[in-house]
Amino acid sequence: MTHKHADLPKQSTNRSSKKMEEGNIELRSREVQEILARPPKSLIRYGTSVICGVLLILIVGSFFFEYPDIITGELVVTETQQLSDADEFKQDQITVYAEVPSERGGKIKPGQKVNIKLDAYPYLEFGTLQGLTHTIEYVPDGNYYLVEVQIVGNFTTNNHKTIFLDERTPGIVEIITDNRSLMERILPFLKKST
Repeated sequence: MTHKHADLPKQSTNRSSKKMEEGNIELRSREVQEILARPPKSLIRYGTSVICGVLLILIVGSFFFEYPDIITGELVVTETQQLSDADEFKQDQITVYAEVPSERGGKIKPGQKVNIKLDAYPYLEFGTLQGLTHTIEYVPDGNYYLVEVQIVGNFTTNNHKTIFLDERTPGIVEIITDNRSLMERILPFLKKST
């Protein structure tokens, strides 16, 4: 009998220690929750200042960062003179055109900057040919504009590599019709009058 009574205090001690541990865990979790519920004042003060500073830089920068309005078209290369097979094909004997869909063709004017990206010459490695729009002609049968492009720089890309074109050279022509800041695009009434 005495042996059974000796086990009782140990069991009750184990139970009470478990309850204390659970209570201690609850107490600790409440303390942790209180600490997490109150972020440090310095974090609030400096964090808010940093966020406001970044937003201010982005807003001011949006007035200066320009974002071009680009119209793309397919590259068309033609010979300006008929050559026989014995003649050597020369770069000054070709004309470069862009076929632009009619939906956006009304924004194209002579003298606008053009970037030409050729499929055979990856533009990240070779660069792009530079040019200017020269003449614009609407083709009603095909429902597109045919834009003649004058190449600037004697068929040398902006990465200083010489490119050779012929009638079979596929590519894309990008016509830059407008160069407005990001803020002018977001708020169109801020557009500069020219």
